[in-house]
Amino acid sequence: MRFYYAARFSKKETIQQGYEKIRERGHTITSDWTTHKSIKPYIGNQEMSRHYADEDVKGVEDADVFVLETDEEGGVGSSAELGAAIALNRIKGLPLVYVIGSFNVKEMFYFQSSVNRRENLETVLDEVDEYQSRRMQSPYLLP
Repeated sequence: MRFYYAARFSKKETIQQGYEKIRERGHTITSDWTTHKSIKPYIGNQEMSRHYADEDVKGVEDADVFVLETDEEGGVGSSAELGAAIALNRIKGLPLVYVIGSFNVKEMFYFQSSVNRRENLETVLDEVDEYQSRRMQSPYLLP
């Protein structure tokens, strides 16, 4: 399945390790935002800001599974990505939306009905693998 894995920009290393786990399970990454360079202040980097934002939203749009790694501070960009994932899930049934980590109860939208709160990425991968297995047995299974 195709994954988009979101988090604060400062968690790039954690996300890169997660990408390895996702790929080891045979899944793909829709957009690797960890290759982006820091472009703050955004007003001084408007073209790159637009490019990164468009690329990231496209990554969410192309995903079968969206995962947000939470932290104590939260993130503005990752919150926008979560909003896009929730909207897409409500419209077309995908991506499956997961919010993971110790702070997965911190924000109101983490409790939105499309969102699945889990402890960690491994739990999500186990669920996704089970979901995919069921879909292969019954191709008419809805998300």
